[in-house]
Amino acid sequence: MTEYAQALEFCALDPVAAVAAAARIEAAMAADRIEAGRKEAAHRIGEKAATPRVQAEVAAAVAGAARLGEADSTGTDIKAPRHGSGVADIRAITTTLGDIWQWPSEGPIKVLAWAGGNLLFVVPQPLSDSDKEMALKAFVAQSKYWGARCSSIVGPTEFLTPFWQQLAKHWPYAREVRDNQPLLSLSEQPKSNIDPEVNASRISELDLILPANIAMFTEEMGYSPLRFGAHTYRQHVANLINAGHSFRRLGPPPIPTSGAAPPPQQVIFKADVGQAALGVAQLQGVWIHPDRRGQGLAKPALAAAIRQIQQTIAPTVALYVNHSNRRARHIYADLGFAQVGTFATVLL
Repeated sequence: MTEYAQALEFCALDPVAAVAAAARIEAAMAADRIEAGRKEAAHRIGEKAATPRVQAEVAAAVAGAARLGEADSTGTDIKAPRHGSGVADIRAITTTLGDIWQWPSEGPIKVLAWAGGNLLFVVPQPLSDSDKEMALKAFVAQSKYWGARCSSIVGPTEFLTPFWQQLAKHWPYAREVRDNQPLLSLSEQPKSNIDPEVNASRISELDLILPANIAMFTEEMGYSPLRFGAHTYRQHVANLINAGHSFRRLGPPPIPTSGAAPPPQQVIFKADVGQAALGVAQLQGVWIHPDRRGQGLAKPALAAAIRQIQQTIAPTVALYVNHSNRRARHIYADLGFAQVGTFATVLL
């Protein structure tokens, strides 16, 4: 069994809680497969002899065969992930897209973390007090060695809260710590009427979808995503749309009081699938236009998006929500979501 397969098998012990880490591991596996295919193609035909068109065709063929989660249909061996340096008690595996940390370094995995743009912990089974103490010590040491490279840390509250308490003195001050975020899951059809106007976004609607995503992100995080570059965020939203992971309802904006002609349509509801793996889709980026809030749109719009996600992406939909957001929690409960855990998030 490859190291990727071992990590994914561990994540599958609790796929709802591990979906984000598992999706990144699958993406890293696919990226390494593509890289291996490119190297093999270059070896066979010689990079100097290959025209740019041939090189592009080879890359496209390999990428097409490397869809996330599928077996290697090209016969090309997946490049072995590299073992990175770090603390002795952590097995650190370096991939093309990030690192996989496993504790303990020998024997069955008990705690796993994906270390990339986010630091994501997977702890699918309860730890004994002694195991928890040793795991926390090891991951704090590994994080100190790695350095503060991520924008957030996410994981089960029971593990993440003491982890951050120990690491906080060594890493930059957190902008916010959300230590009580119910983890919700739904595998049945949502219990609500469905809004027929909610559909998957189209790439031709990018200029409508983008402002809604920016508004949602800014409300949620307290700063604009454009700080990372307007082109970068626009491409991120375009990628969501092209993957079929963006859902929206369009509608006319309020008629201007000046009597001018009404502007074009705007997004009045949106929701995204942030990650999908192991039969689970993680719902995020849920947003209602401020002018349309309090009008009863959220529940049927969410039901429509969730039903389409279950039909086209994954049968189980999961999310985590701030405990203080009572209105959202009530809506999710009415839709049939059940709490299956509690997460914490540290925003850096």
